[in-house]
Amino acid sequence: MEERLSCELELELRAVVPALRLKIRRQILLVGTASGAELSRVFGERGHGVTRVSGFDELKALEALSEQSFDLIVLARTLHHIESQGKGLDVLESSFALLKAEGQLLLLDEPVKGLFKRGLDALGSQQSLGHYHKLCKQAGFHSLQSFFPRRVEHDLENAFLVKGQFEIFSFESLKFLFKKELGFLLQINILREPLKALLLRPFQQFYGVALTQSFEKNSAQKADRNEADSISSEGLESFTACSRFAN
Repeated sequence: MEERLSCELELELRAVVPALRLKIRRQILLVGTASGAELSRVFGERGHGVTRVSGFDELKALEALSEQSFDLIVLARTLHHIESQGKGLDVLESSFALLKAEGQLLLLDEPVKGLFKRGLDALGSQQSLGHYHKLCKQAGFHSLQSFFPRRVEHDLENAFLVKGQFEIFSFESLKFLFKKELGFLLQINILREPLKALLLRPFQQFYGVALTQSFEKNSAQKADRNEADSISSEGLESFTACSRFAN
């Protein structure tokens, strides 16, 4: 099971890395129980330096590293394991501090909670798409690019080639026909990328297709939010002081 998981993640990462446009000899941090040798190899063979943090206490491990040391941090199926939203935000804020200016964060293959339990992806999660986006924004990141999962694309393409017989009007028959038609359209090169871009968000929200998305460190946004929090805090202290004086 673990070997299959590592293989899936490696293939997903290989499909994404070219779009990250990393310069040579960058410093990469891999975080999560799934951040094994396979993921390190993807970056190592491209000449990048790789640091791995694995285990179930990612926050403690991140706090031991030096700030602004990395060009890219990859959270590989990590956030959905974290039990509380507060701790998830702490992990992202620690990642923010570890990244260099304009560094990138990659959420790799995070399971998403879809509207339908029987979806197109085998992964399951209690975290919605909005949950991940909200945490990343709170931590100071802004979105760069979303990626259509390679295994779902492969599944759809294979469905076009497979002949199946199902009970008419059953969920499985409708699902099969749906996948078969999409698989046919994905065979047309001129339609492939626009179709994937069009389908990705609905697939995630309705069918729980996994999230792979890159984010960029936004120091200005983080500073503005901290300043706003500080002003709000000062305003509350002033209001409290005035209330005491009035009494």
